[in-house]
Amino acid sequence: MGPEYLSELFGRLDLKGSIWTFDILDANRESLPDEEIVDGWKRSLLEAAKKLKPALIFGHSFGGMLALSTKELEKHIAGLILADSDPVDWMKDCADSPIPKSEMAAWEEKFDNAPSDSLYKEFFRR
Repeated sequence: MGPEYLSELFGRLDLKGSIWTFDILDANRESLPDEEIVDGWKRSLLEAAKKLKPALIFGHSFGGMLALSTKELEKHIAGLILADSDPVDWMKDCADSPIPKSEMAAWEEKFDNAPSDSLYKEFFRR
């Protein structure tokens, strides 16, 4: 699913400026390790944000998590809107989560009790 599924929503917004959608396609995907692919996506997102100043990023699902985990992005954007990008719900469903279940339970409780931008940042900077 690409960004075109949000076209109707974006078409109804009464905003000044232009709306650009960002989708990452990589012809070499199968020949690179996953870490290199994701690092390339982060570089591309940061490069786009620098060129499209002032940028307001709408990140859906993995796109939101990618934006949250891209260092220096916040210096180059006017804002970040997250839609269905909850790392707790996403990560607890992963079979091989890199975070122990007891630690994930503690993070989930923190998010439930006091969700905030700073808490999301703290989670992704660990």
